[in-house]
Amino acid sequence: MDPTSWTSPQQVLAAFREHSADPYPDRIEPDHIEPDSLGTDHLAQQDSHQDAVTWLYHPADYPAALLHAIVMRGRAAATNVDYADTYRRPSPVLHLRCHADHLRLLAHGDLEPAEGTTATLGQDGWWELRGHGVLGARLTAPLAADGTSEGAAVGLDGRAVQAEARGIELSTDATNWLAPRCEHGALLPVHLAQEPTVLLHPTQRADGVWDLGTQALGWPVIELAGVGTVQPGSDTGAAVTLGVGESVAESGYDPEVAENRTDLVPRAGGGWTTAQAVAGRYLRLSGEAVGQARLIGFEAMIHPVARRGAFLSSDPVLNEIWDRAALTLRLCTQRLVIDGIKRDRMPWAGDQALNTLANAYALGEGQVVLDGLRALGSPSDGLVNGTLTYSLWWMVNAAEARRYLGLDDALDELAQGAEDLLERLSARIDPASGVLRGDTSEEPTWVFVDWGYEVARDALPTSLQLLWYWALRCVIALQREAGGRHLSRAEHWQGVSERVASTLRERGWDAQAGAWADYLDLPGDGQGGTPTAYPQLLALLSGITPAVGPHEAAGPVQGGQADGVGGVEGSVAAGTVAARLAPSQTHTPFMRGMALRALHTQGLDERVVTHLRQAWGTMLHEETSTFWEEFPGAGPTPWSMYGRPFGKSLCHAWSSGPATLLPQAVLGLEPTAAGWREVRIAPSLGDLSWAAAVVPTPAGDLAVVAAGGQVRAWLSEGVELSADSVADIEVLRS
Repeated sequence: MDPTSWTSPQQVLAAFREHSADPYPDRIEPDHIEPDSLGTDHLAQQDSHQDAVTWLYHPADYPAALLHAIVMRGRAAATNVDYADTYRRPSPVLHLRCHADHLRLLAHGDLEPAEGTTATLGQDGWWELRGHGVLGARLTAPLAADGTSEGAAVGLDGRAVQAEARGIELSTDATNWLAPRCEHGALLPVHLAQEPTVLLHPTQRADGVWDLGTQALGWPVIELAGVGTVQPGSDTGAAVTLGVGESVAESGYDPEVAENRTDLVPRAGGGWTTAQAVAGRYLRLSGEAVGQARLIGFEAMIHPVARRGAFLSSDPVLNEIWDRAALTLRLCTQRLVIDGIKRDRMPWAGDQALNTLANAYALGEGQVVLDGLRALGSPSDGLVNGTLTYSLWWMVNAAEARRYLGLDDALDELAQGAEDLLERLSARIDPASGVLRGDTSEEPTWVFVDWGYEVARDALPTSLQLLWYWALRCVIALQREAGGRHLSRAEHWQGVSERVASTLRERGWDAQAGAWADYLDLPGDGQGGTPTAYPQLLALLSGITPAVGPHEAAGPVQGGQADGVGGVEGSVAAGTVAARLAPSQTHTPFMRGMALRALHTQGLDERVVTHLRQAWGTMLHEETSTFWEEFPGAGPTPWSMYGRPFGKSLCHAWSSGPATLLPQAVLGLEPTAAGWREVRIAPSLGDLSWAAAVVPTPAGDLAVVAAGGQVRAWLSEGVELSADSVADIEVLRS
């Protein structure tokens, strides 16, 4: 590759795609099959899915219905799932009104016409509503597997129905009416549909194991020679057993206790498939009829990529790390971003606070991130994912999504959503100190920081208070930017944040260690040892410790006034904390990614790149093509976790941090204003001879090439360089 010859972002992308290990096409052809909501007989849906339908949802119900469908599928497919039931369910009822004399529609739910409206159901399943000027109907949503509402929706014929849809209003209470959210799809309601599929062609290894060549989530297609078409109810499949694994060893594990359910069911048109989607790279067939069995394909669900990011450099290892991080995130983007394709297949707010940034650099999927925030942001008990810290991560993620993905139209909504969560946490806030109470005897709540880091119940963890402080600063920034009615609340929370900062300085700073203690009022780690990495990284990210590099704290507080440590010169304190921060002390790629991001805020980019090579390099395993939930050496075997031999997810979205960290650490490439309206470019190549990146920003593709002693940047019109970018950048308008 000759990076000096590239003359456009498209050429950088072409070079990246040529060397990428991602085997999936960016754009999925329209004749690929969307599986149905259950995963059974999904090929039978092919003809009906060719019919174009635009589905109309109540705006608040669509993300809730999408999440509920994902949770139901995940629980049906995985054998070890622990997911809080406190997420918001879709409304059981949907009311429709329309200023028209006639309307033809599909109804997902039982339809009852309103007074003055007649409704006739045709043999084709479409309703005809007729009236005089105003039409109305009430839909009762079908029930999901757990007996709660699956969500109701209205379908209109065709895709070009925006004008007609504007004449329709929807309500969940027949009082407050809103314009619908329109989602284009087919006869299956969009909230039940999954990602489109790509047919993978497996190869059989010498040991008989079938290799897909990549991690995948979907349905195997198994042929039994001489059996012919299998009629429903046949027991022929009992003679064949399927094992699936993200590693070769896992594919040979007893299916009765495996992480995924692999029950075989007849497949329409012949052969067999699984009742639920399965995840892995390796498939093993066994049983009495194994000599007649053959895996002829695997229909893998994959998220289409409209605009792709890229990273390339003179180091092939870094290139592979970025590539695998992007593929890991893409595979875990299944309508919403889930934690892993094997398990739990659920969205978690903490994970998303990291992978939202990876999304911004690799996929640019702002709508997916926004729907995730909407789906998780209204829990019934006030705790996102049933976890106090994940409520705080939701607030951080909302501000990061604003900065990295723009989301201009959702700014007011994000500010209000954060306010609503804060209000629901208000009973936990000590008025005098601002401390947020976590796990107490009166209100037992799980305070999760990281796997392998146990928080004492009888103490106040500094990490919780630092995350709380960061979350407050994020909400304040959102509310001030949104303006209007949010400004008074921003000032209120500013007062709370100042009390929290004062408490942290007085009770959380260990002057003797020159670091933040693990617990308020206790030195060191609270058990006689030195402070751990967790409070150090959260202090640097929250902004309570001033930065010493060319840019201040990460996130929405960048460019603002960082708070100092009481009695200690700010820059000295920051350097001390950064020196105390040993990323290897963190246990998972989630918090390791956060630790490296904290080092980046201090300009310690060579440490960041070196650690990425070392830590993520250990996951460049020949058997896997994606990054893992935990690093290889954390258990008795590379694959074990949670006390289970194959409990570790080997395709886990919270390990996608390098997709963000490499462009930031190597090229100094990050937004300094919401939506990349202003961008910082400050390459620090270290031992690299060249590096390049493309970011799919809301304003258009942004590309940077640093090679041959020159830096070229392709920026869209209206995007400006920040004052702390390096000099002598050749700016080209794309």
